Amino acid sequence: MNTDYIRLIACAALLLLADPAGAGDAVEAGDLVVQGTTLRSIALRWDIAGDDNRNSEVTVSYRRQGEINWQPGLAMLRIGGEDTGTETYMNDYEMPSQFAGSILGLSRGATYEIRVVLEDEDGGNRNMVMEATTRDVPVAAANSSVLHLYPKDEFGVKNEPNFDTLGSAISAAFPGDTVLVYGGTYQGSYVVQNRGEPGKPIKIQGVGDKEAVFVGDRWNSLIDIHNAAYLWFEGLTFRDPGTHDGHHTGNGVVIQAGNRKRSIESTCVGLTVRYCKFEDFGTAIMASDANCRDFTITDNSFYGRQNWLAPLENKAFNYLRYSGSAVTISGSSHDIGYNYIENVRTGIRVTNGRDGRGFRKGQENMAIDIYGNEITQVGRDFVDVSEGDQNIIIRDNRCVNSGRAGFTIGPVYGGPIYVISNVLYNVMRLLPMHLTRNATGIEAYHNTFVTGGWANGEPFSNSHFRNNIFVGRPNLATHTSYTSFDYNAWKEGTVTYGEPSNEGVTEFASLAEFTASTGMEANGRMIEYSDFEKLKRPLLKLRTYDPSEINFHLQIESAVEDAAVVITGLPRQLPIGNGPDMGAWELGQDRPHYGPRPPE
Repeated sequence: MNTDYIRLIACAALLLLADPAGAGDAVEAGDLVVQGTTLRSIALRWDIAGDDNRNSEVTVSYRRQGEINWQPGLAMLRIGGEDTGTETYMNDYEMPSQFAGSILGLSRGATYEIRVVLEDEDGGNRNMVMEATTRDVPVAAANSSVLHLYPKDEFGVKNEPNFDTLGSAISAAFPGDTVLVYGGTYQGSYVVQNRGEPGKPIKIQGVGDKEAVFVGDRWNSLIDIHNAAYLWFEGLTFRDPGTHDGHHTGNGVVIQAGNRKRSIESTCVGLTVRYCKFEDFGTAIMASDANCRDFTITDNSFYGRQNWLAPLENKAFNYLRYSGSAVTISGSSHDIGYNYIENVRTGIRVTNGRDGRGFRKGQENMAIDIYGNEITQVGRDFVDVSEGDQNIIIRDNRCVNSGRAGFTIGPVYGGPIYVISNVLYNVMRLLPMHLTRNATGIEAYHNTFVTGGWANGEPFSNSHFRNNIFVGRPNLATHTSYTSFDYNAWKEGTVTYGEPSNEGVTEFASLAEFTASTGMEANGRMIEYSDFEKLKRPLLKLRTYDPSEINFHLQIESAVEDAAVVITGLPRQLPIGNGPDMGAWELGQDRPHYGPRPPE
């Protein structure tokens, strides 16, 4: 799907006018756009003006084409006036007035009618109807040619046409063709500029007779595809593209899809990488360019060379020996799901792919879904969203053993950044979410963070937290009075809170005192390790845990059972009891699947 801003295809169904209550209190509707789609979500943004008293709301409902009943979606986030970034780093940017949000839990490759309703008691109400189609996984084109790639030391009978280097095989392929890769070792580096087409990708697939392994020859990347399009890699192993970590020098990359910071400007779209294995790399997939779109990176295994306990802040850190990340990505309409990742500095990194630091209109990072991943033994963080913009979704991931933080987020140019139903355990610096550089627009729902506390301390804006379990002490600071915390569970009652007025930090002796002073966490709970079936306090650097052994299930009759609030439009299994539980794993239901799925 072309993710350039898509104009409304069906517009104003209803326009209601009312006398404005104040000079700028009535809302004025601007453009409503689809920012992009993924396999399971649709990202929306609605520009507005007015609404100076900030009391307008936008609700969303949707139905699959051909169905009768409308389903509720998440309410869109009101944005405007928040500052993010800093003057010295990534610029100081003030959010324009708008709403943004995603519809979650959709079917892939399906068209949906979307009804978006803007309401303001001061006037300017509008009701808009539009359509959008989710992305789909690629399928092999019908009646296409098959090319055969054999190792150079293979001397038996070979199918025709056959080749002995990846570069020569792909160069001979046309849109829709398949290159079958036979087992063996292929050493070299390749620059690929072939371009498949939507519905006609060029597929490079392992035959499965034995492992097909591509080994680098110490060039800066193993496969450079930054000027290619609609390539599909499946069932292959990639190993040792060369030294360096992929970030600080740009070398040591397996699949190079773009790195604007290093003048590798990309035209790469439609990349698919599935059921592949990456070993001994600096960065496995580099796509640090805002032009990248429509990537599907699922069901892969990444084994880096980073010791998760190695020092991070040492200026003499040897970047020649370690792994920057499994996936570094920019742009829009990407799916990164059900991967296994270990021994890297950062598991998945959403980063600056713009012409320079800070916000650049037309070069946003948006409509990016990160889900179902198993991430462990990271030196820095499991997921890093640096310079994210809007509608980035981090959901249903299991993350264990971090040398620094869980999710690092900031700056954010508006949001929302959704953090939903993730489980985290054994984070060294006690940061489940490191909200930094004046992050804004975080929506965190139903997460279980067992990290020892929230020692964040840096202020954030316009963020909302519901139904989370924080096994530790809250240390919070916000710039905006409309940031909200409620229906969350905390292990320690002492609360450190930075006021929106920036007049200092207040220490509250208990959660009750915090609530009485701020009005937040009126429905919050206290939680102990005894509220879980078998969970124990993590030992931090003293132990490396196997993620599959960590049981996040709640004990029957725990303090947080049935204690959560229903969040309209958030897809979750129906609760077994009288209401939803706090945290990620609902009592009595099977644990989610993390990491690669069985091949279809």
